[in-house]
Amino acid sequence: RHVGRIGNQQLDLETEVRPERRSGRRKARYTIAVKNRANAPAEAALLAQDTDGACRFDFAAPTVTASPGEAVEDPLTVRPPKQIWIGRALERRFQVTTQRVGADQQLPPRQAAFSQRPWLPWWLLVALPLLLAFALVLWLLLPSKTVVPDVTKAEGIFEAQKQLDDSRLKLAPQVQ
Repeated sequence: RHVGRIGNQQLDLETEVRPERRSGRRKARYTIAVKNRANAPAEAALLAQDTDGACRFDFAAPTVTASPGEAVEDPLTVRPPKQIWIGRALERRFQVTTQRVGADQQLPPRQAAFSQRPWLPWWLLVALPLLLAFALVLWLLLPSKTVVPDVTKAEGIFEAQKQLDDSRLKLAPQVQ
């Protein structure tokens, strides 16, 4: 909360970030509320920055004006520098600062966090090769079906052997 005085006008601004945590893959939306508890209108500039300086912050209006006793809400969209295609979620902490236009002093920053989720979970890198290996082993162990040709109508043993060879079968030796 920032409290100050210009002449006989009291300045009393309060900033709030709602919600303090959000998660998403491409972006997250927050609401910045600036409440003027003073007896004069106040114009405030909003600024956001993360610890890495990598995220992009888009305010609907970077400067808001609040009448005495009024709370003004301004949407904020946080976008990460790049997508996480596969892996673990990454938490990106940032802070929103409010400064009264024309004043040197800033309000204490409000902390918030954006949890950037991946499109595919990290365990998929382990599970997918195991699943493929299991499917391959299962396919190799399945019995193959072969149609046995009718050799009863063959004119001789050599013709029957030729039909079986074409079907990749062997004639069993007869035990007498």
